[in-house]
Amino acid sequence: MIETRVSGRPRDATAPLVFAAFSFRYDADLVPALIENISHIVDGWVSWDDRGATQAYSSEPARRGALIDAARLAGAQWLLAVDPDERYEDRLAAEIRMMTSIAEPAGWTFNLREMYTPDAYRVDGLWGQKQQMRLFPLSGAIAADGAALHGLWVSGQDQLAVRASGLNLYHLRMILPERRRQRRELYASLDPERRFQMVGYDYLTDDTGLELESVPHDRGFSPVHREDGGLWAAGTGPGEAVRPDPPAAQLELIKLMRKIGASRQAQNVARQLAEMHPQAIVPRMLQVATSLEAGDFENALAMTQALQQIYRDRAWLLWLRARALRAAGDLPQARTTLDRLLAREPGMVPAAHMRQAMSEGVDRFTAADAPWRRWVMGTSTLREGSCVKRADIAVVVLGYQAPSALAKAVASIRAQDSPAEIVVVNSGGGDPSTVLADHIEHVRLINVHERLYVGSARNIGIDASEAPIVAFLASDCQARAGWISSRLAKHGAGALAVSSAVVARPSKRMLDQISILSLYGTRSPGVPAELADRYGVSYARELFTRFGYFAPGMRVGEDTEFHRRALPRASIDWAPEVQTEHPTHRNWWHFARDMFVRGTRSNLDWPSSQLTISPSMRRVLLDQFANRTERLTTIAAYVEAPRRIGSRRLRFGLIVGSGFFVLGAAHAASRTRKAAKILKGTADAETPSRLQAERAVKLHPQNPLVHIALATALAQDSDPGAALASLESALRLRPADAQAAAAFLEVASTSIMPPDAILQFMENVACGAPDVARIWTLAARAAHQAGRHDRAELYALRALERAPLHKFTHKRLAAAQDAARRRDDARKTRAFLDSL
Repeated sequence: MIETRVSGRPRDATAPLVFAAFSFRYDADLVPALIENISHIVDGWVSWDDRGATQAYSSEPARRGALIDAARLAGAQWLLAVDPDERYEDRLAAEIRMMTSIAEPAGWTFNLREMYTPDAYRVDGLWGQKQQMRLFPLSGAIAADGAALHGLWVSGQDQLAVRASGLNLYHLRMILPERRRQRRELYASLDPERRFQMVGYDYLTDDTGLELESVPHDRGFSPVHREDGGLWAAGTGPGEAVRPDPPAAQLELIKLMRKIGASRQAQNVARQLAEMHPQAIVPRMLQVATSLEAGDFENALAMTQALQQIYRDRAWLLWLRARALRAAGDLPQARTTLDRLLAREPGMVPAAHMRQAMSEGVDRFTAADAPWRRWVMGTSTLREGSCVKRADIAVVVLGYQAPSALAKAVASIRAQDSPAEIVVVNSGGGDPSTVLADHIEHVRLINVHERLYVGSARNIGIDASEAPIVAFLASDCQARAGWISSRLAKHGAGALAVSSAVVARPSKRMLDQISILSLYGTRSPGVPAELADRYGVSYARELFTRFGYFAPGMRVGEDTEFHRRALPRASIDWAPEVQTEHPTHRNWWHFARDMFVRGTRSNLDWPSSQLTISPSMRRVLLDQFANRTERLTTIAAYVEAPRRIGSRRLRFGLIVGSGFFVLGAAHAASRTRKAAKILKGTADAETPSRLQAERAVKLHPQNPLVHIALATALAQDSDPGAALASLESALRLRPADAQAAAAFLEVASTSIMPPDAILQFMENVACGAPDVARIWTLAARAAHQAGRHDRAELYALRALERAPLHKFTHKRLAAAQDAARRRDDARKTRAFLDSL
């Protein structure tokens, strides 16, 4: 049943022994070509001949376990998993020795390429995202015995360190439509409840949005595939019915497609779901939402028009139609629709914000309820320059106490070869009108008398501008030529976010080179994309509509926090041609002090600091120093420095800067570690200590967790007003924190705070985190408690738009419909829930 063979390829006696493993049955005719493919890659192979099995499909875990044991018995140290209908690209033969000789063994993943023709594979949607770990060390490996289908080769595989090989593994089974259909029917019959693949199997025969990519000439495989027309697998049996994917699998597939940006495929699955459940609201709503995401505005509008015949002016439908009209560019009709919604639901914060954002003329910024004013606690003024331009990009210039450099920053934007809508946001006092006297008619100036953190100032600029792209410039920086046009070129090519490089002003001082490298070396123009940090970003405005805004309470790191919840690093384009001039340090004392302060803030202002949670602070500090110095030294090799500086002097300066940075981090760690210790004690205590929690807040005020702990203590101490204020502070630090939002609602519900005021607060929280389903569910609960049942239905549907498999939210939706006396709708909602 199991056969072991050696390939006979030349090998170094010290190199680890690598075997391949495969089993075959219906695809036995493909084995000779498979062996030809792998014989120059591995030292041997173990194979399982399954043709003697009595069942149509034998146990996959049993076969894999036996193959692993056989390979280990043959002396193999590494295993390369493969199937007869797969081919590795030929380059693997040249790289496998390196991959299996690394000091810390890891599992290697391959790009799984589903061939749709003999020389092209599918790349749209999830097809271009598939990766599988197929090469792994056998030391300590135990065969996985869990899933009967699609299981892992070894148990604990998710704990194994994983590296991406970048190499292709070509899968031949999908070349013929008949095989695709047969594959879908086989798996659907073997897994009728979709227990082993949550997204189901219907997608295997769905060609919506089909995109093919030819096998690159230097990434081919051998031998060349010769099609025999066979099915290579068991059939489902004559007359055996194979039911389509159930709604839960369809919703899982929609979730996955949306996550990877496969909007057209998500739209198609949502359409199929709506056709299966024409009476339920949720599938219809998802069909409209996915159509909007796919850019199919005409279809989305047609669907909302059809739904209006059934649901009339229901609040959720007016909201959905307004979004569709806005996306389609029909702003007058969108405004009219929102006016109808606000007439039904006066004071509805999300509708009011959208309506104000679509207002025309300067009134949209000067009005007393202009959206930007929500970020201001104290007094503020707005001055609209007579020459403010409409443009493709808005540049928000951020100032604190109206520094004189503010004028140079604005001048550098006005000097660009492409126009910009310029918004200046100054906080903390000063006289920005005087500083900007030469530019005052060309800017929209907002002066806030209180001090703002950068997140709040950014948010004001976003809401006080209208261009489809938004960029930011600090008042102590200047934009070099091409700063705007290069950004617009990237955005015009489809980029949602574009990062920029940082350079020093022209100088021959050694300190200037060391200073700019220590501060922004990872954003130097010559740095390769894979090493570059993605900051100084301009954003498509739609990102703020989809994911919310910057954390208004963070001193630093507000862009990092936003990127973590909205923008994976790979989705931010690196544009070294977009260059920002940043000032350098005046002298060595100024340099050392600033690096110390930055190191301190890195630990005080970012709550995920490793120094806070690590048991060995000294080890972490030494590692941080070594890693920072090594990285900056590596990057310095890509930077052109004046010859007279010399590499040794440059390296010495970088070491000095790293040393003071790490000393600052150590200084802050003494406070953050104390706060973490108090936090742990508070969590373990039955009755949290108010005094201890207050001390933790003083020690680490930028950590939202200590504010939540204080709120818990205050609530138990019968001080709900102070508890709510503490939770509000936590939400200003982490706007998408559903835990803090839920705690706020719990405390507010037991206080004297009016239900309408609670609802308004929760609506503002939801607007700040529009992609977080749980927060919308909490807003639905607040609306229900306030007796706003139509609004509760809307917010529950908004939550289900983001997380349609959340069963509790379906129940919340049904409860809102019951409260609004729509018994039939509630019955249909519960019937759809029962199908999940």
